[in-house]
Amino acid sequence: MTCPAAFALNATRPRILIVFYRSYLTAADLHPIKALHAELSARGFDVICLFAPSLKAPDAAGWLSRWVTALTPAAIVNATAFSARGATDATPLDGADVPVFQIALATSDRAAWAGATRGLSPADLAMHVVLPEVDGRLFAGVASFKEAAARDGDLEYTRREHRADPARITAIAARIEAWTSLASKPVADHRIAIILSTYPGKAYQMAHAVGLDALASTQAILADLTEAGYAITPDATDLSTSRIHWPIAEYRKALAHLPEALRKDLQETWGDPTENFTFTAIDQGGALVALQPERGRTEKRAEEYHDLSRCPCHAYVAFYLWLRTRGTDALVHVGAHGTLEWLPGKSVALSDACWPEALIGAMPVIYPFIVNDPGEAAQAKRRIGAITLGHVPPPLERTRTGAGLGRIEALLDEFSNADGLDPARRDRLQRDIRDEATATGLAVTLGLDDARSQADAITRIDTFVCDVKESQYGDGLHIYGRGEHGEAERAGLLSALQGKRVASGPSGSPWRGRADVLPTGRNLYTTDTRAVPSRAAHTQGVKLADELVRRHLQDHGDYPRNLVVDLWASATMRTAGEEFAMALHLLGAEPVWDMQSDRVTGVEILPLANFDRPRIDVTLRVSGLFRDAFPTLCTMFGQTVRALAGRDEPADWNPFVSKPVTARVYGPEPGRYGLSMGDAAETYTPEARLTAGQAWLSASSHALDADGEGGPGQLRPHRHPRPRRRRRRLRPRSGFARNRPPSRRRLRRPRSRLRRRAIGRRG
Repeated sequence: MTCPAAFALNATRPRILIVFYRSYLTAADLHPIKALHAELSARGFDVICLFAPSLKAPDAAGWLSRWVTALTPAAIVNATAFSARGATDATPLDGADVPVFQIALATSDRAAWAGATRGLSPADLAMHVVLPEVDGRLFAGVASFKEAAARDGDLEYTRREHRADPARITAIAARIEAWTSLASKPVADHRIAIILSTYPGKAYQMAHAVGLDALASTQAILADLTEAGYAITPDATDLSTSRIHWPIAEYRKALAHLPEALRKDLQETWGDPTENFTFTAIDQGGALVALQPERGRTEKRAEEYHDLSRCPCHAYVAFYLWLRTRGTDALVHVGAHGTLEWLPGKSVALSDACWPEALIGAMPVIYPFIVNDPGEAAQAKRRIGAITLGHVPPPLERTRTGAGLGRIEALLDEFSNADGLDPARRDRLQRDIRDEATATGLAVTLGLDDARSQADAITRIDTFVCDVKESQYGDGLHIYGRGEHGEAERAGLLSALQGKRVASGPSGSPWRGRADVLPTGRNLYTTDTRAVPSRAAHTQGVKLADELVRRHLQDHGDYPRNLVVDLWASATMRTAGEEFAMALHLLGAEPVWDMQSDRVTGVEILPLANFDRPRIDVTLRVSGLFRDAFPTLCTMFGQTVRALAGRDEPADWNPFVSKPVTARVYGPEPGRYGLSMGDAAETYTPEARLTAGQAWLSASSHALDADGEGGPGQLRPHRHPRPRRRRRRLRPRSGFARNRPPSRRRLRRPRSRLRRRAIGRRG
């Protein structure tokens, strides 16, 4: 333990801050923090650890922000979860203007991680990867796993605690060291590799990138680097004819350092290499410009481009090992997208036996990426640790997308975000994509009936959409760092190459209403909490609500009077808000989306004529992390209830009229998280049950929507009269929002047995 002020006075080496939860300290569960501290110290850093109850706790956030600025660290390592952005979009970790590395302290054991291709559980993925991306943090990997400690004979108890994985700690520290060296090393001594794609491999499309003139962008980047002081040697050689050779003997030496499993896979797939390697590249002193080799057979390029199971060939492996042996400080991949992030291995939280990590190692990757392709940008962020710098797409004045293609593209983007977070939602979206393709005639065009599997069909559709997106650009291609938003792009690239913090920014098309993605040049993130619930999530939420009401009616002969829906941040992330949409539909309301950005802008109250049931009184109980991550949803739900209370509708069909409006969203008070049940949840005695219930109520005591403001409250059931039989359809006037045409739908008894659904489970 040391005082930050004393540390600031005595530190003589570059400083690293490690930020973690206070609960780890109080639980004496600091093994990964200590291991990382020791490894970074051994690499020549002075390390200090700061703890806080939460990065959003007001007092702690202010204290932490002041010390982050005062200590002037070279980098920050964050072991807390979720996004820390406040109302001003700033976080307590921004003030030092240095990279913030996010590490995951997994809640699973190491065996589960080792055997899972997805790497992290959906909850860990949401907490430690997806939401921290909103703050612009760089994911450095998984640091520890939950393992059983030695059994305490006196307590007759075996606790599970975080245990650091030595190989992962080494990899994390190596990545941090590589990024900080960009800041400490003079730019004139930097060796930068600028890589261009080969896809689709046609001579006239060399260095292809979606929406980007990659060759012109490379020349622009070289000019910017020269102006910034990098030692760039001009060279007018045509890249297509320039070659650099690497002896096979050097390759064998470098190959020996790869894990044995990968070397075996390489040999079984491709045999032994037989000749020296030749790369399409130009050495310009401080910068190398090179064409990324084919990852496999040229004739099977289209099949293998996104294949996560196909081992790369010797020439591909040799290329990245060559870049590392020549002392490359950073790699800039120009445009969406290359193939490194699509090599075999885990989806996230990779090991040294995953091909992307084995080839890129700790090398910093900076990736200019078209701003309207968040799904594929996420692949680069999570599998090769890239900073994805958004660039504007070309104008779309002459776009011809074809009927229905925009809908398919939106579903594909949502599918890419759901994959890994929620398998059930992923499968539903696959079916929706397939159905949309059938409705538009795309299924026939692509021969989807002959697809080997659902995944094969989705891949065909995605490839077609990518091709059509490329054909949309009727007004030329963008040149990185040039044009109206070029200055911000140049600043983002130079900041990244100099080891500085790059601010985060949302993804989307600026030409389709998403002005918030401007200026570009920021580190893209994929999840927008303001777009929750999504349209697809709303559709599923309506189904959940209808099934819940139908089942209650079958089991009890009456409609439900009161419901408490327990919402958690991780589950809401996985489903894009299905449970919240369900709660809204039970009220008789639905979200209103902006037609351009798909963000939720309000709520529409649906007329009673649309339903053959009364409105259901729903109360939300939300977790502390949901409260922080989705504050607008809490406010929106409260506004909806107050709007319902002001409508001219019968009290037996609208439980909110003719009475004072009370809060309907409860959760922990600000700064508090969890239920603090101790072992009461696992002790099955009347006393423990009472203790657990009291703990739950105590953690649900803060009203988060009382007249738009949070405040103390009490979660209690609301009693309403039994609804009278309706003799006519009502057409109430609209109060809060627009009316919709009445529906003729009737509740019917389902033909098959319904599955029960737990609405209060934590994901």
